[in-house]
Amino acid sequence: YDIIVEHYQNYTVLSNKPIQEGIETNDKNMTKTHLHSLVKPIYLLFLANRNNFSLMRGTNESIRVNMWCRMHCEFAHQFAENITSCLFDKWKRLNQTCEINHIALPDF
Repeated sequence: YDIIVEHYQNYTVLSNKPIQEGIETNDKNMTKTHLHSLVKPIYLLFLANRNNFSLMRGTNESIRVNMWCRMHCEFAHQFAENITSCLFDKWKRLNQTCEINHIALPDF
């Protein structure tokens, strides 16, 4: 299955499936982002406006926890890092995951 999302360049596509390389840009200043899956997709797709959301990178080297949120959400980012660390300690199989991304939506 192929999914193609066409969006403005100041938006980012976030998904629970990997995004393929080779993002295209057309003459209308629109970008096409490609997602591919071998099975019928059940996707979480989210378009984040880069003007409103920023990527806060994780501080822990062994568990990379990223969060898409507004800049004033540093407390939420630290909370997500702490919870993720506890989950990794409790369920060892999560250690196979190298990166976790959270999205904080304001007023939701």
